[in-house]
Amino acid sequence: MHTVLCQPAKGVSQALKKRHDYVRDALSDLIRDTAFSGAPAPPKEALGSEINVGAHQNGNNIIADLVWHDGHDTARGHRYVFDVTIVEACGRDGMGQDSGQAAALAAAAKINLYANIAAMEHTTFIPFALESAGHIGIHATTFLKQLAERAPGNAARIAQFLNFTSFILAKHTANASVAGRNSSSLLRPVM
Repeated sequence: MHTVLCQPAKGVSQALKKRHDYVRDALSDLIRDTAFSGAPAPPKEALGSEINVGAHQNGNNIIADLVWHDGHDTARGHRYVFDVTIVEACGRDGMGQDSGQAAALAAAAKINLYANIAAMEHTTFIPFALESAGHIGIHATTFLKQLAERAPGNAARIAQFLNFTSFILAKHTANASVAGRNSSSLLRPVM
């Protein structure tokens, strides 16, 4: 995993960004298919990605990966704000630790970052933390369980999402590793 963790290596960042974006888009598709079943497409104000949800104390915008307004057109609407984060279980936060430790630490950092957003009325922040080896963080797991409980058919769709996500994590982590290895071999002096 050194070739993935040692940045910046040519091609590694692009593979990791693709990995993140595929997972974010798969989560959006999951919400669309379960919360808006029967609708051709959810209204833009009900489900969107890369949404400005507020500002840091330093004035920089906080851009959420995904925002879902459940019941956006009702008085009882609730906003779910997601930040997808994928960490390497073999990194400094996961090495020698219990399974899930790297995801838990990443989620804690995101909770701190989004504290002001999470404190807003009718808003739930979900740090959707995954480890590249496949572990799903507690907040993401809790959300998926709650989504499964909403309708009988949701469990099968969530299983499909988990299978696809496992494939994406493995594929793009491998792509990042290959890019890092290729980049490091290009940097060695020729004898």
